[in-house]
Amino acid sequence: AMDPCGGAPVNDAASCGAADGYWSTATGTCYTSAQERCTALSGTLDNGICKYVDTDLSHQHEILDNGMACYSGVPGSGSEGTYSCEWSTINSGGFCYGNHQGGCIRSTINEEGVCEGNASSGCSISTINEGGKCLAGAYYACAFSTINKGGVCIADSNAEEACAYGTVNEGGVCVGGAQNHGHYGYSCKQNTVKSGGICIGTGYHSCRQNTLEDGAIFVANNSTAGYGNTYKGSGCCVDCVGSGYCHNSGHVCSLSAAEKTRYCNMYKDYQ
Repeated sequence: AMDPCGGAPVNDAASCGAADGYWSTATGTCYTSAQERCTALSGTLDNGICKYVDTDLSHQHEILDNGMACYSGVPGSGSEGTYSCEWSTINSGGFCYGNHQGGCIRSTINEEGVCEGNASSGCSISTINEGGKCLAGAYYACAFSTINKGGVCIADSNAEEACAYGTVNEGGVCVGGAQNHGHYGYSCKQNTVKSGGICIGTGYHSCRQNTLEDGAIFVANNSTAGYGNTYKGSGCCVDCVGSGYCHNSGHVCSLSAAEKTRYCNMYKDYQ
């Protein structure tokens, strides 16, 4: 592990510049090429991405840095890859694709890391931290997860019960049905939303049956969003579409026009 420019030993990520070397958190080593790093990690280099296809649970506990991706099996290949890519740590530029049931579950998604829950329960029981993103495209995707400050879970409107049954902490965001179409929805349901946490109900019946604690925010961008939410203290219901659920909750927010516009347009940031 030598600096490809100066020949000096490299022992930290900061000294392994993107233009000079390829850092691996897993080995604590700076490599001179993507191929060298990928070979050392037993992956397969495919169009510049160090790719792991996990069909036999051999790629659990992966650390996915920039340019690395773990695939839970191959789409259309049957049950292969079920619960694969588990317990991964997804860092900046890393990807985890939950293409099979339970793929990428129990993972930690950090700065600019991305997990796509493309199959049932994909990316569920995960922790989404600052800058991390989970794209929930299937039933139960991202369910039972914890979204922390700066983290976001975006449920496709056809992803039934995605982003559900979890915890949204201060600064975390759950978006129910980013595309605002479809007839399934029920995403972002039955979460506990802490003070400063935000649930954006854009899809059909999204952001419903949540418990919003004092200082939590619900943004109604769909007339069917927000059914059965429980507000504790000064939980805030921002009504963008004339939602009867906001009106009936008794927690319609007293916001300035500028503040309301900001919240009501926030969903665009996640499309």
